[in-house]
Amino acid sequence: MMGTMDSVDSSIPLRPGSRLDRYELVCPIASGGMAVVWLARLRGKRGFEKLFAVKTIKTELLDDARFQEMFLDEARIASGIQHPNVAQILDLGEQDDVLYIVMEWVDGESLAKIRRLAPKRSAPLPLGVTLRVMADACAGLHAAHELRDVRGESVGVVHRDVSPQNILVTPAGSVKVIDFGIAKATNRSAGDTRSGVVKGKIHYMAPEQAGGLPVDRRADIWAVGVCLYELVTGKLPFDGDSDVDVVRRLLGTEPAPRVSASVPDAVAEILAHSLVRDPNERFSTAGAMQRALETAIDRLALAARHHDVAEYLNAHFADLTKKRREIVSDALASAETRASDADEVAFAPTVMSERPTLRRAAEDVDTKALTKRERAISPPYVPTHASRVSSREDSSVTPRLSAFEMDEEAAGLPKRRGWVWALLLMCVAGGLYGWKMGGVAYVRALVSPPSVVAAPPSLPPDARSTLLASPSASASAASSSSASVVASVASVAAPKLAVSADASAAPSASARRDAGVVRTSAAAAVAAAANTPAPMAPASASAPPSAASAEPPPMPPAPPSTGDNPY
Repeated sequence: MMGTMDSVDSSIPLRPGSRLDRYELVCPIASGGMAVVWLARLRGKRGFEKLFAVKTIKTELLDDARFQEMFLDEARIASGIQHPNVAQILDLGEQDDVLYIVMEWVDGESLAKIRRLAPKRSAPLPLGVTLRVMADACAGLHAAHELRDVRGESVGVVHRDVSPQNILVTPAGSVKVIDFGIAKATNRSAGDTRSGVVKGKIHYMAPEQAGGLPVDRRADIWAVGVCLYELVTGKLPFDGDSDVDVVRRLLGTEPAPRVSASVPDAVAEILAHSLVRDPNERFSTAGAMQRALETAIDRLALAARHHDVAEYLNAHFADLTKKRREIVSDALASAETRASDADEVAFAPTVMSERPTLRRAAEDVDTKALTKRERAISPPYVPTHASRVSSREDSSVTPRLSAFEMDEEAAGLPKRRGWVWALLLMCVAGGLYGWKMGGVAYVRALVSPPSVVAAPPSLPPDARSTLLASPSASASAASSSSASVVASVASVAAPKLAVSADASAAPSASARRDAGVVRTSAAAAVAAAANTPAPMAPASASAPPSAASAEPPPMPPAPPSTGDNPY
């Protein structure tokens, strides 16, 4: 939304660089009856930036409650209109008693400025371009007239200030209707027009609006007709030496003057149906007028597409576009300078860091010449958040380390590897604990070995037969068997004891264990032999066997080997 820079009120308290919440005011771009429009920008993370138009109430109207209500009504009404031919209302805010409306930034010129400069540049508006602009304006107005609330009821919006000043055309050929500041609606907080108060531009008012009578959407159709008449003929249908003369003509009975014969009949018919005093004889809706304009374009086979509008503007008004963009560019450069002088780190562009894999590869190349000790003492540099905020080399911001990072640096550990070292320490502690517990069990096994009881040996076959043959020989056989068992066990244990005695003066733990096993086994064998009852022998017992035929009893089965640790 660009306007004449010279018309900006210099008494406003705001200045370039002021902030209204998230929006930084860059430069004033237009001034109206009750508000000033600023170019503003919103900056976000990672270099995001977007331009907006911010409208604020003028200083002299800040304390006027009625103007504040009108300002709020504009935001309330226009924010509900969603159409490409209507400038969007995006936000409403208040800071330090200053109300402001945030609108979309429209990079274009007003239709009034184009109409005024076209004759001076010998570039009259082509009829197709004129009809296309007015048809798009009708489309935006129809969307506003059809606005409904959440219950589906019509809001009854009437712009009441349709004029070339409030129609913007962009270099791409888009058309935007702006400024619903005095729009009429059923939900206005400020109420309708008071008696004797007329709102709008006199030359574009409908007769009922100039007379202070109730108005509806057909008043906007009259205003569109006046705009079309002015663009086609180069003059206003009702003009005078003063506003009073204009109002007198509007309230009179004279019809609108007819256009010259050079104007096509299709266009003349549209003007006749829009500039009629009786509202009932006008187009019933702005949509109907838009269809009439589209039909005239087709009947006359005019070049009236959006790129035709763009070609005309770029051919004859490219200098305006260039100048406007230079103003915006210079204002943004000044804003950057102010931000740099104020050291506004929060709004500095974010520096994109390298990918982790690429950064690690670069660190490996840089640290190849370092020894292991040097790499452990000097870990690779990891940029902190504070160092990524600002890209200026002379920034005074000092990177701040967290407590965890400081502990890692003091210990000489690589950053962000503390969990590895903690896991390693846990493994070492577990190994030491297991080794300690195993050693304790082993020592206990050596100090207090368990007693192993061997099974009693069986009697030799010859002793058994002798007992069966003669009852009288039972005692002697039992005694000889016990002696044989003891002798056998002693013969087995004697070599082991001899080896232990030769090895060291003090018997070892294994020797003591073997000796205990031998003693226990011998005692058990003797006890078993003594307690065995003598069986009854038959009458015809044979003579006892000779001593030469007696053989030593077999060795008792050795206990199962379980190694040095009996557990």
